[in-house]
Formats: sequence, C-alpha cells, structure tokens
Amino acid sequence: MARLAADIGGTFTDLVLCDDDGKVTLVKTFTTPDDQSEGLAKGFARFGRQTGSIQHFLHGTTVVLNAILTGAWPVVGLLTTRGFRDVLEIMRGDAQEPYNLKTPKSAPLVPRRLRLEVEERMAADGAVLTPISDEDVRRQVEELLRRGAEVVAVCFFNAYANPAHEQAALRIIQTAFPELPVSISTAVALEWREFERTSTVVLNAGALPVVRRYLQVLTDRLRSLSIDAPALIMQSNGGVTSVARTRMAPIRTVMSGPVGGVVAARGLGEALALRDLITLDIGGTSADVGLVQGGELVTKYQNSVRGWPILSMSVDVHSVGAGGGSIAHLDEMGAFKVGPRSAAAVPGPACFGRGGELPTVTDAHLIVGNLDPAYFLGGEVPIHPDRAARAFERHIAAPLNLAVPIAALGAIDIINTVMATAIRDHSVVRGHDPREFALVAFGGCGGLHASQLARAIGMRTVVIPPMSSAFSALGILGSDLRRDFTRTYLGSLAGDITQELDGAFGRLEAEARAELRADGVDLHNTAMSRSVDIRYVGQQFTMDVAASSPCDQRAIATAFIREHRALYGHAMEGNAMEVTGLRVTAISAVGKTAVAAKLAPAGATARAKGERRVLYRSELTERAEWLTYPVFDRVTLPEGMRLPGPAIVEETSSTTLVLPGDEARVHASGSLVMTVGR
Repeated sequence: MARLAADIGGTFTDLVLCDDDGKVTLVKTFTTPDDQSEGLAKGFARFGRQTGSIQHFLHGTTVVLNAILTGAWPVVGLLTTRGFRDVLEIMRGDAQEPYNLKTPKSAPLVPRRLRLEVEERMAADGAVLTPISDEDVRRQVEELLRRGAEVVAVCFFNAYANPAHEQAALRIIQTAFPELPVSISTAVALEWREFERTSTVVLNAGALPVVRRYLQVLTDRLRSLSIDAPALIMQSNGGVTSVARTRMAPIRTVMSGPVGGVVAARGLGEALALRDLITLDIGGTSADVGLVQGGELVTKYQNSVRGWPILSMSVDVHSVGAGGGSIAHLDEMGAFKVGPRSAAAVPGPACFGRGGELPTVTDAHLIVGNLDPAYFLGGEVPIHPDRAARAFERHIAAPLNLAVPIAALGAIDIINTVMATAIRDHSVVRGHDPREFALVAFGGCGGLHASQLARAIGMRTVVIPPMSSAFSALGILGSDLRRDFTRTYLGSLAGDITQELDGAFGRLEAEARAELRADGVDLHNTAMSRSVDIRYVGQQFTMDVAASSPCDQRAIATAFIREHRALYGHAMEGNAMEVTGLRVTAISAVGKTAVAAKLAPAGATARAKGERRVLYRSELTERAEWLTYPVFDRVTLPEGMRLPGPAIVEETSSTTLVLPGDEARVHASGSLVMTVGR
C-alpha cells in the first residue's frame, strides 16, 4: 500500500513516498510561505507518475501555528455567559515574570468591545439555572457583526457539565447566519477551567477560515495531480485525523509539524532497543525537543502558544528559535547573539543566493568546512561561500575585530548553547536526567550539532536516523489515526469509586465508538486506552495517570504517587487524592508500510570519497585548529561498520559530524549510532 507524507517546515518542504516494497523516495523543495500548497505541488510534480498508486496522503502542517504566531487571521467575536465577559482579560491572575513588578500584561485575545454576553446559566452539575433565548443570541451576534467580527466563538459558563446551551446557540447562529464561521467550546474542549476553555475556542474559531481555505486549496492541488487518496492531517497528539475533523477543530493540529519526528523516534527506539530518548529536530527555523520515556511518547493535555493555553492532548514538544536559518547579529549593547529571528526560506541564508544578506548558522557551517558547497541537497541547490563570508565579515567579524572563520565558529557555539539549554529545560525541569537518555537528532542540521550538544549535556549515545533530514515526514508517514476524548469528573479516592469510574469510562468509550463509527473508522482495528487526571486535594494542577480496564483504584493512586515524586521530588502519601477528569484515547492503524533502510551490502568496505579541512575547537584546550576530516558517502556504509572520528558522513540532504574522540557504528536500521567522546 503506497503512502505519501508531506511535512512543511520553515525553510524546506519534505515529501516522502513509500511504495509497497518499503522503498522510500525523498523530495525536498523550498517552502512557499505565502501559499504552502505551492511548495507541495512542486514536490508532487517531481514524483511523476509514482503518485498514481497512492492509497494514503498524510500531511503535517504549520498553518494553524503560523496563524497564531503572526496574528494573520480574521476578527474573532466572543459570545459568553452574562458576568463572564472578562475571563480572557483576567486570565489566571498570575505573573509570567513573578520577580518583575513592571511585567506588561498581555493584550486579551479578543478586545472587550468584541466580547458580548448572553442571558443563560448552567450549574456546576449541569442543571439549567437560566434558559437560553433564541432572540438574545441572534441580537448579540448581529451586534458582534456590526462591530466587525468575522467569526464567532461561543463559550458559556459550566458548559462542560451540560453542552445543551452551546449546542442551541450553534443551531441558532447557523440558521440565522449560515455563512458565518462559528465554534463552540464543547466541540473542542469539553472540560473544566473557564479561562483555558475560552482561550481554546477563540483560537480554534480564529483558525477556522484559515485552515478551511488551506484545506480546500490542498484538496484542489491533489485533485489536479490525480492524487485521489484521502488526506489525513497530523495532529498535535501524534496521530492523524480526517480533513472533515480538521475543518471542525483545527486547533488540534497546532503542533502538527514538530510531533512527526518524535513519533518516528519512538519506532526507531524499538529497533535499537533504546526506550528512553530525547529527540532533537533541527530545521531551518527552529529546534524542537521531545521525549520518549519507557518506549512511550511523553504527552500533555494542555499546550500553549504565545502564552495562550490550548486544552488539547499534545506530544510534549519544546521549540526554540534555533536552526540553520537563525541569524547571527550584534544586539543594541554589541553582544554577539544568534536567533531567534530566521532567514527562513525567503530570503534564506546568504549562501543560498536568494536575496539573503544576513549571516546565518548555515553560512557559518559552510565557512568552517562542515558543509560541502558542491553537494548541498546532492548538488541541486547552488551554494555561494563568498556570500556567506561577506555576510559574516560585514555584520560580525569586522565589528568584533575577529577573523571570519572564528566569528562563524562562535555563531555555532552560541546556537549550540541555546539548544543545549532547551534540552535541559525539557528534561531536567521535568525530573529526567538527560545523561540516562540517548539523543536522537534529525532535521537538516541535526547531524551537524548532535555530538557537540551531547558533550555539553553529558550524554554518551547519539543516534542519527536514516533520511534524517526528512525524519519528521517519515514519522507522519507511519502515524496511526488517533482521537482523544475527555470528560470532567470529580471523585475522591478516599472512598471506593471503582464502579463509578468504570461506569463513567464505559459511557465515554461508548460515545467514542459512536463518533468513530460515524467517521467510518474500523472499530475492529481500534484500540482504546484510559487515563485519569488526578491530584492531591487542595492542589490546583493535575497529573495524567494511566488507568486499566476495569479500573484499579489502588494502582491509580500508586502510579500517581510514583509520578509525583519523579516530577516534583516528593510525594505526600498520607494526603487525600481526587480524580478530576477522565480521558480515553482511541488509536486505529491505517495500514502503514515498513520503511526499508538503504545500506551497502554486508561485508562491503567503505572508503572515504575525499577529505575536507574543518575548523574544530577542542573542549579541553578551547583552541580552534584546522583538522583534516575524511568524508564518507552514507549509502556506501555497510551494517556493522565502525567509523572513528574525526569524520564527515554525507547524504544528499544532510551531513553528520563525527568529532575527534567519537565513534559511529552503522546499525541494521540504517542509523548511525555514535558513542560520544568525553
């Protein structure tokens, strides 16, 4: 069963086609920011007739994330319960910088003039206190439209306990204003916490027109290329879903792009017998850090973008503005910094010759010898070392009175510090010791930075996957359909609530099966799992803990104590605990095909195809010196071959540095497994 996957990054768009035999073809094109489908179409065209037999097209996109980050979306109006107009402005009442008394407060997602109230009210148990009025809803929506609203979000107080009023408002609005995009909170976040739920539905409403336009353009592109396969869109939770579901709840795809690589790393970890992984996807614009612990994805049920919370299950990914396109600059005080601003695909690094004139990390790698200017993307993209050198000379080297190569090496050191900090933030802060994990590095720049980062953090094992520059696309290619269902539930573990929990879970699972059946999902090929949100009585925040079927109340409590101790360093075993929410995850396989690694024949001897002078700074002496690195073609390396550093391993779309003191071994999966020197 042939499958095609596409991952749109800040600089490059990656497409991977896997045929029935597991043979994978990779195409990379420059991302087209103004219309991402244009870059996709250029990539599709390069596959030629191969696309005629595709059964599934899977797609990771940054459309929603970009819309939120840039604010390039329609004017949102909010309809809420009388008395709750200012939930978005009050927020949580906590300071983002608790020791800064002058921290400016973020502007609300929706200005007050576009937040209007309706006379209605639900009790916390779902009982109707004040009925909703059709005329009231219509009148308030008309006023929102008069004030300039282009889409409407609806979030009523306690709607999670009884969604009837929100559903009624939806029917009223769709009848009276059939062309008006509208989103209700209980369709995207059926759980408690008013601020978070309001934030989620507003972000979802703002993304509706943006995503619907994009999906229509995408569908038209596929049709024009005779690709009749149904499109499946990557979600933040690490699974794919249908276009129809994405049109209704686009907010669930906000981290669609970064999570594919974490999904792929989990599968690779099984092949390598490595269960604890830190993943690092270094692309052109960002570096994305993820975790695999005990062979499972580390997820969270609340995400945030620009500080705005999103109630949606997500693979736990931490992103920083650090990548090949990150711009080196001197700040207003003259300090040498790199990122977070990126040259992206347009105009791109100076060496691309596409209009960029500012020095970037890619330019730095070219100057110090890490990259071959004649072999970028296998020689497809012309590279201009002279432009890279001029950019560093003008903006960094001359002002700081440095030699150009030393300035370039400094830029690499600075961006490594940024990424090492991101890895520590995502592991140590969560109670994990990164030295006990293996680092799986991928993306176009992953292999260039992996060894230096591992040394900085104290990690000993680094894995560079096959086709590492398109590893996120490979993760999307191998993803299953996934749907998450949530309900608020309050129950104390001080008493026996096992039967009550099982009953509540049973009702939630029945709802899940009905929804999946309506979407045409094969329930015989679907597995469901349970978890609970749990906390000590008096705590504000909860932890997500797995639950068995049937429920084992004692096992839930034991797991919570264990995970609380791991995360916070302590547990209060005598304190009462309570469950605040139930979660059911449904996963259905969509016929994935195993990807065959491309390796040289067993027993073959790989010879260096050349050598290159590289500027290397020893951690011991902190002295920079030019060393000669042998250069190997990755496709010529046979299984089991050991490659001592220093060495460079090249493939058409990425380069891996094996530093002095390192040793790389070729695994049967096609991965380079490096033991990092001290």
